[in-house]
Amino acid sequence: MRDVLKILIGAGATVLVAAIAHGPMGRGAAFMAQLQGHARAALATGGLGDIQVKFPDSPYARVAHLSGDVPLVRQTDALRLLRTVPGSAGAIWDGARGGMADAGAPPPPPVNATNEVEPVPPASTRPPAQAAIARPGICQNNVDKVLAGRVMSFRSGSAWLNPQSRRIIADVAAALKPCRGYALVVGGHTDANGSETVNGAMSQERADRVRDALVAQGIPAGAVTARGYGSSRPLTAGHAADPANRRISFTVTGGE
Repeated sequence: MRDVLKILIGAGATVLVAAIAHGPMGRGAAFMAQLQGHARAALATGGLGDIQVKFPDSPYARVAHLSGDVPLVRQTDALRLLRTVPGSAGAIWDGARGGMADAGAPPPPPVNATNEVEPVPPASTRPPAQAAIARPGICQNNVDKVLAGRVMSFRSGSAWLNPQSRRIIADVAAALKPCRGYALVVGGHTDANGSETVNGAMSQERADRVRDALVAQGIPAGAVTARGYGSSRPLTAGHAADPANRRISFTVTGGE
């Protein structure tokens, strides 16, 4: 009887070990290790190998945490790149100039729904009267704030605006309503799959759809221009076929 009991206990322990190794915990650890490897490879390929990347493991989270003593423009490039890694749920910057960000350290420039960032000139090159004003302008910054971390994407060969995209458009319209005297360019973009002619037409249709939706939200029609860029402006150089390039960009000029 004791021998039988020992056999049963041994078998149960074996099953438990197997469950841990091959069950959700094991798969989670293996997946996160693979995701981190892909993230490091992406940074290295993009010439950003000096930036550290880590995914939290307690609990597991697919948001990349980046750090390193690098200029703001390289921080922004890394954030944009890591958001395109398959399996990643986004990226945030943990460090500022080699350490944890503090209240006195300048944050990276905002990344809008297109993951495109307008460069911010050094403070020493800005006119003194504008030193306290965020560039490229208050209206653009208002739009960037509501777009941070949100992407307006499309299915291949489609200009259909899904519910998420319509919510983003409504938020962009709300951000622009306090502004006066601005001009907004809605840019439509595609990936590089298919012919250039088809891509150009598709990108224009996407931009037109978004422009019409903004006008329906109360944005003056004369203030909004829709432009289709086809696949000529990919998010990352050398990755024009990436589906993430099927997107909309918002560029605001002027305004107060």
